[in-house]
Amino acid sequence: MLRKGEWVWVDSSIGVPIGARVKVTPSGQRLLVDDEGKERRLSPEQEASLKIMHPTSVEGVDDMIKLGDMTEAGLLRNLLLRHRQGIIYVSNTLKEKVIFVATFGNAKTIRNDNSSRFGKYLEIFFNKDGVIEGARVEQYLLEKSRVCRQALEERNYHIFYCLLAGISAEEKKRLSLGNAKEYKFLTKGNCIACGGRDDAKDYSRINSALKTLNFSGKDCHEIFKLLAAILHLGNVCFEANTQNNLETSEVSKSEHFNVAASLLEVEKPTLATNLTHRSFKTNREMVTKPLSCEQAADCRDAFVKAIYNKLFIWIVKKINSVIYKKLTSNSKSAYLSVGLLDIFGFENFNTNSFEQLCINFANEKLQQFFVAHIFKLEQKEYMKQGVMWDNINFSDNQKILDLLAGIQCNVLALVDEESHFPKGTDATMLEKLNQHHKGHKNYIASRSERDTNFGICHFAGLVQYDSNGFLEKNRDAVSSDIIKMLDMSANKLLRDIFESELSTNGIKAVKNKKFIMTPSNSLRGLADTRKQVPTLSGQFRQSLDSLMKALSACQPFFIRCFKPNNGKQSEVFDRELCMRQLRYSGMIDTIRIRKLGFPIRHTFDDFLKRYRVLLKTTVCNPNTESAAACCKAICEAVIEREGEWKIGNTKVFLKDVHDSILEKRREQELSRVALVIQRVMLGQRDRKSFLRKRSAAVVLQRSWRAYMKTKVQRGFERLAALIRSRKLQAKYQKQREAAVVIQAQVRGYVARKDLKKKREAVTRLQAQRRGVLARREVESMMNTALVLKQLEEVSQILDNETKSESEHDSDDEDLPVTPSVNVADEETSESETSHSSPEPVKIISELLEPELIVTPPSNSISPTPSVDEDKEEETDDFEDDGDEFSFYRFSQRYFQDSASHTHIPYRLKKSLLHHDDEGDTLACLTIWWIILRFMGDIPEPKSSDAISVASSNTPQALPSRQGRRLSNLVGLDQKILRKNKKKFDRRASSIPEEPENLTGEEDVMIGEGTTLQRPLSDLEKIHIIIGYALSKHGIWDEIYCQICKQLLKNNDRRNRMQGWILLSICLGIFPPTDLFRKYLENFLRRGPYDYRGYCTERLKRIVANGPRKELPCWIELQAARTRKPIDTTVAIQDGRNIEIQLNSSSTSEEVCQDVANDIGLKDTYGFSLYIRLYDKMWSLGNSGAHVLDAISQCEEEMRRQGRLEKDTPWSLSLRKELFTPWHESKLDEVSTDLIYRQIIKGIKAGEYVADKDDDYIQLAIMHYYIMFGSEYSVENVTKVVNECITTQLIESKSKTRWTQFISSAHKEGPYVSGRQNSDEVKGELVDIARKKWAIHFSKFFEVTMMSGPPLPKSRFIVAINWTGIFFMDERNRQLHEIPYIAVRKVQEKSDSAQTISLITITGEYVLKSPEAEKIVTLIENNVEGLRQRSVFATAQQDSSKSDDPLFLVCKRGDLLQVDKEKSAPNESCFIATNKRTGSSGAVYKKILLFLPTLTEPTSEMLEQLNPKQDKRRASLVLNPVQGEETVAPVSLKEFALENFRSVSGGRQGYKGGNREKLWVISREPLKQPLLKVLVNNSELSNLACSAFTAILKYMGDYPIKHVRSPVELTDQIFGPATKHEELRDEIYCQIMRQMTANSNSLSMERGWQLMWLCSGLFPPSWDLLKHTQCFLESRPRYPLAALCLERLQEICSKKPRNLPPHFVEVDAIQQNSPKIFQKVHFPDDTTDIVEVTSTTTIGDMCISIASQLILYSPEGYGLYLKTLTKTVSMEEDKYFFDSLKITSDVPKKRKKGKEVTQTNLPSLVLFKRKLWFNVNPGKDVKADLTFHFPQERSKYLRGYHDCTKEDMITLGGLLFRVKVESDMSQFVMIPKMLKDLVPADQQKIMSPDEWKKHIISSYKQQSGITVDEAKIDFLKIISSWPTFGCTFFEVKQTCESSYPAILLIGINKQGVRLVDPETKDTMIMHEFSRITEYFSKGNSFQMTIGTMFRGITFVCETPNAHTIEDLLRSYVSMYEKARQAPLNHRKSIFS
Repeated sequence: MLRKGEWVWVDSSIGVPIGARVKVTPSGQRLLVDDEGKERRLSPEQEASLKIMHPTSVEGVDDMIKLGDMTEAGLLRNLLLRHRQGIIYVSNTLKEKVIFVATFGNAKTIRNDNSSRFGKYLEIFFNKDGVIEGARVEQYLLEKSRVCRQALEERNYHIFYCLLAGISAEEKKRLSLGNAKEYKFLTKGNCIACGGRDDAKDYSRINSALKTLNFSGKDCHEIFKLLAAILHLGNVCFEANTQNNLETSEVSKSEHFNVAASLLEVEKPTLATNLTHRSFKTNREMVTKPLSCEQAADCRDAFVKAIYNKLFIWIVKKINSVIYKKLTSNSKSAYLSVGLLDIFGFENFNTNSFEQLCINFANEKLQQFFVAHIFKLEQKEYMKQGVMWDNINFSDNQKILDLLAGIQCNVLALVDEESHFPKGTDATMLEKLNQHHKGHKNYIASRSERDTNFGICHFAGLVQYDSNGFLEKNRDAVSSDIIKMLDMSANKLLRDIFESELSTNGIKAVKNKKFIMTPSNSLRGLADTRKQVPTLSGQFRQSLDSLMKALSACQPFFIRCFKPNNGKQSEVFDRELCMRQLRYSGMIDTIRIRKLGFPIRHTFDDFLKRYRVLLKTTVCNPNTESAAACCKAICEAVIEREGEWKIGNTKVFLKDVHDSILEKRREQELSRVALVIQRVMLGQRDRKSFLRKRSAAVVLQRSWRAYMKTKVQRGFERLAALIRSRKLQAKYQKQREAAVVIQAQVRGYVARKDLKKKREAVTRLQAQRRGVLARREVESMMNTALVLKQLEEVSQILDNETKSESEHDSDDEDLPVTPSVNVADEETSESETSHSSPEPVKIISELLEPELIVTPPSNSISPTPSVDEDKEEETDDFEDDGDEFSFYRFSQRYFQDSASHTHIPYRLKKSLLHHDDEGDTLACLTIWWIILRFMGDIPEPKSSDAISVASSNTPQALPSRQGRRLSNLVGLDQKILRKNKKKFDRRASSIPEEPENLTGEEDVMIGEGTTLQRPLSDLEKIHIIIGYALSKHGIWDEIYCQICKQLLKNNDRRNRMQGWILLSICLGIFPPTDLFRKYLENFLRRGPYDYRGYCTERLKRIVANGPRKELPCWIELQAARTRKPIDTTVAIQDGRNIEIQLNSSSTSEEVCQDVANDIGLKDTYGFSLYIRLYDKMWSLGNSGAHVLDAISQCEEEMRRQGRLEKDTPWSLSLRKELFTPWHESKLDEVSTDLIYRQIIKGIKAGEYVADKDDDYIQLAIMHYYIMFGSEYSVENVTKVVNECITTQLIESKSKTRWTQFISSAHKEGPYVSGRQNSDEVKGELVDIARKKWAIHFSKFFEVTMMSGPPLPKSRFIVAINWTGIFFMDERNRQLHEIPYIAVRKVQEKSDSAQTISLITITGEYVLKSPEAEKIVTLIENNVEGLRQRSVFATAQQDSSKSDDPLFLVCKRGDLLQVDKEKSAPNESCFIATNKRTGSSGAVYKKILLFLPTLTEPTSEMLEQLNPKQDKRRASLVLNPVQGEETVAPVSLKEFALENFRSVSGGRQGYKGGNREKLWVISREPLKQPLLKVLVNNSELSNLACSAFTAILKYMGDYPIKHVRSPVELTDQIFGPATKHEELRDEIYCQIMRQMTANSNSLSMERGWQLMWLCSGLFPPSWDLLKHTQCFLESRPRYPLAALCLERLQEICSKKPRNLPPHFVEVDAIQQNSPKIFQKVHFPDDTTDIVEVTSTTTIGDMCISIASQLILYSPEGYGLYLKTLTKTVSMEEDKYFFDSLKITSDVPKKRKKGKEVTQTNLPSLVLFKRKLWFNVNPGKDVKADLTFHFPQERSKYLRGYHDCTKEDMITLGGLLFRVKVESDMSQFVMIPKMLKDLVPADQQKIMSPDEWKKHIISSYKQQSGITVDEAKIDFLKIISSWPTFGCTFFEVKQTCESSYPAILLIGINKQGVRLVDPETKDTMIMHEFSRITEYFSKGNSFQMTIGTMFRGITFVCETPNAHTIEDLLRSYVSMYEKARQAPLNHRKSIFS
């Protein structure tokens, strides 16, 4: 029975077994998990037939010959293990020497990107010490045909592509070279780029190799000339002609031909003649024959191949002359050598030619050698083990070799023979082959006469060869005419490589020992005595024979190279392919030889360990006998016949079948023994169980008997207790009833007494207040009868109420008991009453404002003291009015309206301090409300829903609309009381006026809304208060004043404690201003003892450390209550936790310093405080960052997840974040130890990742030495593996292997001696990690580049570390690197906030970042620190004191190395050495500029630093080198293969199939869309095809029948895609398709225009986005590519456009002007120009305009579009061009009229004030003059305001001054100017002369002011009117009969008011909080006003209905933003 974890062989689909491991599930089911990870069920029947895997096959071996289980399956699995473990065999020896040869001889094929197309034998010679002394290279059979033609998807030799990609532009021009795609020899395979290669870098490596190999510059140039000549000859074409009935040809006129002749240095006519004619010698004379075009091309190709082949041979010889030269003078016998044979493997393609025949012939020879060698190894193994064996007969491939080259008339001999016949052809050769070898079993003859193929059965399988071209390739001859021409060439290298073919008279004898094979029975061999040209096969056979001799003389080792898959994919193992390769390689023959003997082999120890269970100790005892004897005893007992197994010296030899027998017997024996063990163990377990159960039964019996005994007794006891309890209960009830009666009486008495006192006090207050009001009313209405009448009514009302109150007073005892009421202090001043907003008890009359001010009792969440506690509560005797800096003094100086400085229990109507910003004022009122609630001065609101509003009975003219309700948005507190000017004869309105005393809403301020009308926790209240403070810094003093006010004379002790808690928390968040600080300090010194020192200390710290940025956290509130610091710990890397104390102002710098002091850390630079929440950790730095801010963000994240703040699991730690460039580990051992431990932990956690395993091993052995010293221990190594190696790496390679790696490295490493100190090794480890992972020890900042040298992106990340400054994108790709030596200056720009100027030697980078100051500081510190420590400096001016020998002579720009330690002649000098001249001497300090570097700069860097080169470098920056694009542009091929529709036909396609390239340009319209997802949607499919046709027309690739404007085409292209998201990818793909392989420059230009437009409209999908980015990034030479990429990144972060491009956009890009400017008009008739982009929103544009005009704030302004018919407000969140297009688009066709386009439509863009909020005349003069005055003047002159005659006169004088300035001569023109001075409806109240007189008088009274001051005075007067800032609309209404039919609607910040246009009376004003719904439809506007009882609907008609809705929505949104301001002041790191 198989055990868990055992390995077995199982069947597979490829016919070869694969490995599988036994697995047992928790349920006991047995499974098999094979090598592919698939699970198989294991049945008992299958288990019996499985074969156990040999141990060597389980773990794998390095040498396959050592496999104990030598089978096909064993070989295949060993390959799989190597592939998974990444074990490869690569030699780097002499790499630089052979790289040049490899570049000439290697090429990309369909199966290998770096296939060697020649064979090579590298022999390396060593001396007796093992040092390489030299080497020699031999080459075999270069594939010359590849030079002229390549298969599909293959390339020519690498050297051509490297040459074109790497040479300089100057060299290219000299050789007349271009790009690779221009040359036919390089494009035959339709493949130019090779994905895994960088041709430009390879060219650099080639140059390096050339220098190493002693190639001179002239040699290199000559080589490149020949290569260039080959490329140019490939482009030479021939023109067909006919002369004398013969086909002739001529060389076509081409620049390539001229260049080729020039490079070859031959005459052009001679070259042309020799290419188109051929001379041959007859018996008597030379005959010249013209060649056809095809023959001329063949002649050209033969010439080219000969040049390349000869050049290759010459290069090999040249290399040998260098690396073999040293050995020629000495005897080679004195050296040992290692030969490396790297030769082509067996080849079998779809088409096999002469090259494959030669290659496979060589493989046959090598296979024979391999099999013979393996047989010898087997024989050697048996002899070594002393095993007797019989001779093994095995078959070899000698018959195949005889067929090819052994027997008479063999294949190669016949090919040679036919090659020498002038009339010999491939057909005659094939006929002879079939004739001689048709009967041979290894020869497959052609099937018919037309069949040109014949087959050879090789050892690896059948190969079919195509005979076409055999003879031509075998002849390998160049025309004799060409050879003669070469002899006349002036090119020395060309003559040298053809030296063997050249002579003075023609062809000279062949020097090398080549021979010609001719069959012995050939007639030609007998008759022809002329010199014959050696054939290629003869040369190859000779080389092969010499190779076999060399191999036979050596001790061979075989390394077989296998490809895991044909797809060039990583980590993919194709078993079937590998199996075929095993067979091809002859490994199966090895198995066959092994199986003839004893294939299964075990060492004695392994055999005995596994099969020990089969050994009987009575026969052989392992304790006394040897292992060999035990093994023999086992074999004798199990295996019957002795001849089937053998015992060697150290191993046991078995047959295949015996392995299975042994395994079966082993399992049987183990099963038997297991049953015995189970039986004994089960019996023991059951016995123990029985004993436990018996003992438990005895205990149960004993307990039960005792329980039954006591049960009866306890029953009696419970009965007695029950009786006693009933008696006591009855007694208690009687006492309780008596107590209730007493309490009721006492409480009633107390309540009535208290109520009587308060009623008397209220009566006195009312009487006094009424008296004051009555006197005021009498004085104001003394002279009118109306005043008397109203006074009588008031008196009557007062008398009636007094009487009713007296009646109520007499019935005190009948009143119900009511809760106590806190009455306002009688000493409250009238001024304070006027600006506060108490809760009124009753409203007396509509004419009188509420005067009774009472406050309900506190209803705080905290417990309220009882009656007795209130009596005993000590009063607050905190006085603060005697000192100069007392709070009382401050209130007298700065409080508004003389507000008091003491506690009040009701809400304010006005802020304590003056604020210019109205938003600040409203925020202060809300904060006051929350403070009252926090301190318990007013109760919390009930958590009930808002009162529902009943629907109105008024019939609605428009259908109801959802989604416009405002009841939950905002509320307004400030009531605007209407003037009492209503006509008495007007009928009562059916729209009821809203009562002024609606409970629950009269105290709701602007921005509060219903979100605050609910019970809030103390922490929520604090967050609201602090949130306002953090978002509005101008209210900090206001908050402190409000809290201090509520603490003074507050008699409630609990409320005071709440106030001090709130004050202490605020003191930990933000400081007071300098104005209030001294007053606050004085206030705190007089505070209670508990909070006096506590708050004072917090004030000092917040002033010192600066304000916080986050809301206070829960833990702060708890600390404020206890007045204790926050205790926590900081984890450090050595495992300790350091205890620290935090408070609200604690910074990361303080914490880091405290921890450093505690642990003795001296070198604190770069150590930062980190905070962790779950798996997220971020740095707080080591400067001024507040720690509690980070904790607040953690608590905010907990709240977002719905958890409690107190459960936030945050933690702090100290880590190394940055290094200095001059870091030295030895300076601080504590610092080094912490960094070392951080690195080890980081490596284990996967934070620091290395590229190679060797890096991990190096760090691991250093860690081992630090921890355990030099002594070796396996256990300690295992610990190191667990601590240093990540779990993922351990799983990929077993822990055992890692232990072996580290153990070996430790034993061989430098730490075995133990001489080094562990601290030194720590420092070395830290330095290694610092250099290797420099980017991990960086500070990262997000920046936007405003200007500078060109980069791929404008938004990126700046990483600053000890090595320099790095620009990186979001994918961590490095965009640019700036070393510190290249930094000239860095500073913050003074003219732009948060902007950095980084000046380097390559240009100035202007970067924008919120952390600009930190970036500048960090760079400056590193640069200046390096300068101070640097010893390298440049001379800033010439120094030539030749008369003083002590002084150094240097020139400007020279590099000097300064010795700062040596004494100089004087203090103003240094001793330095000039690196240019080598001389030393003194030099003045003032002329030195120290470079920020610790290492000597390179010569290239010095050239850049040289000031003389500045001008040249600037020109290089401004004019980047063209042609930087060294990689072919990326296409959509990869995306297309997955997402484009399939193609069934088409003219374009591959040779192997009829598939159209849908990603390449086509000028035919589409019939189906490109994307397959659109094919089945007919509507979208038609739109896509129509869009493509428009693209063709726009790009000029398709004829246009009717002239269409570009905008019409762009609308057709992009319009559907803006409406249908599915079409957006289609449009991108269509545009990029037309830009792929497009050679038409005009078409490409227009394609880029479309891409520019498209990238500003909408982004592609996520799947297409990365392909689009690659498409753009791969085309940097197009100017619009970078712009398109930038626009694409921008649109990805925004919502898509809704409409196609506007005419302005299309026209701009067609004019090649991507920047667009818009003219904007202002109310004062001025204009300005503003830049806009495709993604500029209306809001963005408003901000830009406000910035240009230097306005105080952009809030409240809006953009309007004015056309001939209307003026439309543009919505803030809409795109500008979308809004412009909506208004400007018109129908395309009109009958009988001119076609109107966007260019014909006149429109103006207006910018003006929209929301009149926070408008204070004089605050923003620019806004007043440009916007406020012209807009308000227009409304005033139209007569919209209700104003007095006196105001009109004053305003008329101001307007007259604005018109004429100081020109008094214009007085006479006033009557004619009245329309510009007086409201239109008021001009007739006086005659023109009277107006003139009054206006002149007013004008003279205002003398001395300027025009601008007059405008501002005008605004100041109007701003006091309630209708100031109103936007008026004239409407028609019929829904309310009591209102006029024509009304004015005025909307401003107070609400919506209905105004009578005749009287200017405000009939009613609806606050925004009352408007529950509003909308417009056409010319109708409807709004619903909610009251306590029902909703009233108002409907009106106006052309401006939509404008009213938009304005109303804007005001509501403004208040909503104000409400959200305290909650949105920050951005969490978790968002």
